Parts: sequence; structure tokens; C-alpha cells
Amino acid sequence: MNDPIKSIVIDAQTEELLVAIEMFGDAIITYDLKLWHESLNQPVLELKGNNRNPDDDTLALPTPTLTNKGRYLSCMTFITFNRPSERADATVFMKLYNKNNLEIPLLITTEEYISQQRFHVRGELIIYLD
Repeated sequence: MNDPIKSIVIDAQTEELLVAIEMFGDAIITYDLKLWHESLNQPVLELKGNNRNPDDDTLALPTPTLTNKGRYLSCMTFITFNRPSERADATVFMKLYNKNNLEIPLLITTEEYISQQRFHVRGELIIYLD
């Protein structure tokens, strides 16, 4: 099972930090990505999307990068498999990266559907920015 909570140390030298959602598999995948302030109920930024359109699934975090220290990212994913009578799988990643090609891939969820099991799947990942 994937650990749903991770911490990432923010480097003060990073010019811009980007978050991308990557989705793979024979399924309809939707997501809700939010950047939260450490002490407020309203998200600082939010990006919603799915794997059924060509829209960009990338969110640029506020700059300077250190303004994100103490905040956290949460991503909720929902997977609905296309063919409920066949074997299928789906994987969703959240990737953090910057212009210097630093890339941190983080698995949100990977699921396998086998004949009438788990037709709808929810995944969640929380990343603390230290």
C-alpha cells in the first residue's frame, strides 16, 4: 500500500516549483489538487482535471518558492474503470519538478481491476512542504 503522507524539503534556490498530475490506464481518472495554507480552510490554489482532454495538468506554485514553506498539497483522485468485465489497471502520479529538471515522482494510487472488483477507486496523497 502506498503511504498517503509525504514530506518534501523546499530548496531556497529553486526558482519555480511545478506540480503535475500524470494519469495512465484504461479508466476515467479525475483529480482535485489543492495547495493549502497551514492555518486556513481555504486553499491557496486549486486545479481540477481529468485524463479525457488535452488540457495541461500542471500547477505552478507561488513564488518565491519559500512562501510555500509550511503549506501542503493534497490530491484526491477518482478512478472509474472503462470495462467492468475485463482486467484493467490505472496509475496516477503527482510529480514535483522545477526548471533545473529536479523531478520527484510520487505515486498517488495504482489500482488493478479484475472482474467485478473495485469498480470505483479513490486515492489520496498529502505532501508537506518544509
